[in-house]
Amino acid sequence: MKLYRKLAGLGLAAVLIATMVVTCGRQPGEEATVEPGPPVTAEVGVEEHFQKGNEYIQSGQFDKAVVEFEAVLKVEPERVSALTNLGVAYYNVGRLDDAIAQYTKALEVGSDDADIRSNLAAAYVQKNDLAQALAEYQKAIALNPNLAQAHFGLAVVYLQQGLNDQALGELEKFQANDDGSDKLASAQSHIYMGAVYLDQGDTDKALVEYQKALQIDPKMAAAHFGVGLIYAQTGQTEQAVKALEQFQLYDDGTNTAMTDQAAQMLKQLQGQ
Repeated sequence: MKLYRKLAGLGLAAVLIATMVVTCGRQPGEEATVEPGPPVTAEVGVEEHFQKGNEYIQSGQFDKAVVEFEAVLKVEPERVSALTNLGVAYYNVGRLDDAIAQYTKALEVGSDDADIRSNLAAAYVQKNDLAQALAEYQKAIALNPNLAQAHFGLAVVYLQQGLNDQALGELEKFQANDDGSDKLASAQSHIYMGAVYLDQGDTDKALVEYQKALQIDPKMAAAHFGVGLIYAQTGQTEQAVKALEQFQLYDDGTNTAMTDQAAQMLKQLQGQ
């Protein structure tokens, strides 16, 4: 992406994809070491292991959740809820192949389920298997056309493929079905829409989307970056500098392309 130019192809969307929503857990490939858990005994029953596993997932202790759900499945190997939740735990400790195996088994022994299909698709996204992810998201939406997370995930796949118009349509469907429970996804959807509109040269619509993201979370660094880029492109130097300084305030450094671009823009805007 070049400063002050209209963006081609993925453009800014490509930069923002680096902050793709993986709302919790480690990045793929960064696997946690999971110690074997206690066997299921009369003192520690299946239901207690299951409930502990759920509690660990809720608190983000996914390595401990793995132990609990594995204990459940030793006794009830075809329990769909345990298979699915173990898949969630595996996903969040970076064991993507294991997560895929658990979701697949859950679908084999249970009924076809849109949420499980969507989870399976998300694991394929993290493995960069976009063809499989696309297929699973489409199956999930066929089962439940109102499943917001599937529309969001499908939009991410389309963005990665450079299919911005299709992504925009899925983001609109996500927002139509979004219940607001995942504020990060809600805000990110506006950021992605802003990136697509900016790619299309529609700075007015892009600015509205970035501002909506900041209404949800004023600390969204990527939204401040987008606002700064728009103001820079439209010659509003003072506002651009303020927005980019806000970006730097909240930037966690994980998106080096965005970090470097912001620093370069600020130098140019401030005449350094």
